[in-house]
Amino acid sequence: MNLTDFTKGKIISLYEENFTQISISKKLKVSQSTVSRIIKKYKETGNTDNKPRLGPQETFSGSVVDTILKINKNNPKTSLRKTASEVKKITGLDISHTTIKNKLNERNIFSYSPIKKPLLSEKNIKDRIEKSGDFICLEKDELKTIIFSDESKFNLKYSDGKSSVWRPPSTGLQMKHITPTVKFGGGSVMVWGCFSYYGVGKLVFIKGNMDAVAYVNILYENLTESACMMGLGRYTFQQDNDPKHTSKLAKKFFENKKIDVLSWPAQSPDMAPIENLWGLIKDKISVYAPKTIPELKEIIEREWYAIPVELCQKLALSFKKRACEVHRAKGGHINY
Repeated sequence: MNLTDFTKGKIISLYEENFTQISISKKLKVSQSTVSRIIKKYKETGNTDNKPRLGPQETFSGSVVDTILKINKNNPKTSLRKTASEVKKITGLDISHTTIKNKLNERNIFSYSPIKKPLLSEKNIKDRIEKSGDFICLEKDELKTIIFSDESKFNLKYSDGKSSVWRPPSTGLQMKHITPTVKFGGGSVMVWGCFSYYGVGKLVFIKGNMDAVAYVNILYENLTESACMMGLGRYTFQQDNDPKHTSKLAKKFFENKKIDVLSWPAQSPDMAPIENLWGLIKDKISVYAPKTIPELKEIIEREWYAIPVELCQKLALSFKKRACEVHRAKGGHINY
């Protein structure tokens, strides 16, 4: 099966966003064997090209190529059409989109969908460095007694988006190559959940907008029961820095219950193992394609309680590795 460079790039983009090969195959209507072959080639060579094909070539000076590369370096999200227009303004030459693409490909620069990551400020980066340094010191027994929690929204339909970024392989997490996101940018069902090394806890569907009172009510009604499901008496609770989580009411709840809360760096979902569980469920939603809210809720609940303990163990222990990678990345994004 002959695939376009765009489709190959889409396969690699979804792979880098932790989609399974099965879901990539269904999403792009490409056979699983083809998806597997493209990913294997990408892992081995860093690109997805077949053997180079011969054909007519436009010839022009190296300075024109330098102009194309400079435009790409200044803004990797510049489209081929816009690049051609900029080249014409600067050099007076009409260059085809295909030629521009070929020249970028020759420099190991390909088109991908931008990876979406939270925007990090200097303060966020400094906080991530500091907190990750603390997390690195956690022992295995301590990792086993952390309950990781979060809320997530699930949509009936997920937009693939039409944005592309031209970049070399394995550079998807550089700041200029990502698309900054804001939390909860649309959706139809919101849930709260938690898990630890010993398995998943309660999953709660949230009705309406959740404020500090609603959040604390969820904790009152579900956190102790979740800990019991996991066989945990004493534990450390992880949550992000959402204002509802850090409200006076929430702090009072934790103080009264004598629950230790992990000090968490802002804008750091890549350090939270529970994000992988949300991603797994979104993957399943993409495969099953529910048409109604009840169908969507049924899939979410079924897939949540079907999560194996072995996966929970792996993710809980991965927390320390994530912290090490954040520290190594000097507070920057990591590939989780």
